[in-house]
Amino acid sequence: MAVNYTFTGEFTLKELMEFKTVPELKDILLTLGLGLRGNPLKADYVEHVVRVMTEEPQKLVERMFYYELKACLDVIEGKMSLEHAEQSGLLFELNRFGLIYSTIQHNINKKFLCFSKEMAQLLRPLIPAELERREKDGSLLAEKLALGCANLYGFTEMHYVEELIPELEQAVGHELSEKDLSRMFRPVLYAMHYGIKRKDRPFMSPFCVYNGFKFDTAHIDFGIEAKTFDFDTIVGFGEMPYPVIKSPATEKLKKVAEKHGDPEVGTPEYIVRQLWIEKQDESRASAIPAFNDYFLFASFEDLQASMRVIMEFFNTVPYWRLRGNSSEEIGRKGMEEMRKSGKMPHISIGPNMRAMGIESLEQLQEMARRGEDLPFPSHNQPNQSGPKVGRNDPCPCGSGKKYKHCCGK
Repeated sequence: MAVNYTFTGEFTLKELMEFKTVPELKDILLTLGLGLRGNPLKADYVEHVVRVMTEEPQKLVERMFYYELKACLDVIEGKMSLEHAEQSGLLFELNRFGLIYSTIQHNINKKFLCFSKEMAQLLRPLIPAELERREKDGSLLAEKLALGCANLYGFTEMHYVEELIPELEQAVGHELSEKDLSRMFRPVLYAMHYGIKRKDRPFMSPFCVYNGFKFDTAHIDFGIEAKTFDFDTIVGFGEMPYPVIKSPATEKLKKVAEKHGDPEVGTPEYIVRQLWIEKQDESRASAIPAFNDYFLFASFEDLQASMRVIMEFFNTVPYWRLRGNSSEEIGRKGMEEMRKSGKMPHISIGPNMRAMGIESLEQLQEMARRGEDLPFPSHNQPNQSGPKVGRNDPCPCGSGKKYKHCCGK
């Protein structure tokens, strides 16, 4: 859930900027393509930001993403509630320029998200024209390409997007000049401060910000070759604030969410998005995603059947750490490399595998060759493959550990 940076009451733009820290004010100026020399005080930053926004609001409009502009217009026109902005993750994006506050209408006891009045008046006539321009000249498609790369790889640098320019030109129907590309990608370039200060800073996926977890390029395994996606898939992942995650596993998960999803959590689409984000969250990389937060299972059988689908989803969706590859794809590539090198891992058939009906390594290899899933052991079927193993006995799987510290956990 996005962090609520809004404040109750009505504030002037200057007062809203005074809520910001100096680093936040510097960031706003950089995004506007500006800066201050010397050793200015916070009051100087506040004054400069306010002056630029009120005197040159077009600078702000040109540097906001299409989806941000649409959300701004909805907020200004009263079409978006604070609750929806929080739930969709747009609240943080709307407030990265420090323009919003919350107000309570006491007669109906409801809270609304509002823009600074000065900026609402200045932006309202500018936003519709800017939205129309981007839809017509291909800027919207360019933004989706950049956002799609960021959402598939966790971040993007312009060289990822540059490889897609020929297909972008084909989509818009004409060759694009350097001036065209600079205009079309302006929000992305300024979001990464490209050419202004931190030139090589990548554009991070907005989803890590929306959901309160830290993600940077240190989390990427650059030893893995980045997966190549087709143009339409990248554009789909560039839909904001909710990417189009298309796969057979996604459709199966949606059906599980329709049947067992907690209605108080959200729609099936919302649950799929949240589980996709859970997969990307590096703070939970070594833990099982908290899928119980999203589902209500009436029986163990329902849980058992659904777990197959949930794990298939986690194993097949693009994973930021793996540069857009899925865990399953990397596992398959690793097995292929070991097979070619002749260094296959040693696999022992222990009681847990026998409980799933697997009696030999050859049987397991044949199942892998056919792409079959491992069968789940029945919760009410005791393991009858051999004598009972004591908790302090060596584990039958051959790991060398005690049973209680290995398969007996």
